[in-house]
Amino acid sequence: MWFEVKVNYEKMAQDGIVRKMTEVYLADALSHADAEMRVTSEMDAFTGGEFVVSGVRRMNITEAFFNSDDDRIFRAKVSLHWILPH
Repeated sequence: MWFEVKVNYEKMAQDGIVRKMTEVYLADALSHADAEMRVTSEMDAFTGGEFVVSGVRRMNITEAFFNSDDDRIFRAKVSLHWILPH
């Protein structure tokens, strides 16, 4: 099952201003708790500071394409439009 996990944290920008960030992560997990645990372990290594998991919800994913060189997964919405000649 796929879960969308929202995380809130503060990040120091290049101009020295602390900004509140909200990022969304996609996790392949068995339950809501497992998805939160997986994202929490990633965020511990990434932020090194405090963060809050603000939401976890199940996602309906039709297809997943994986890159064997990376462990990250990106979500995309694809629309196909046909242009017919006159």
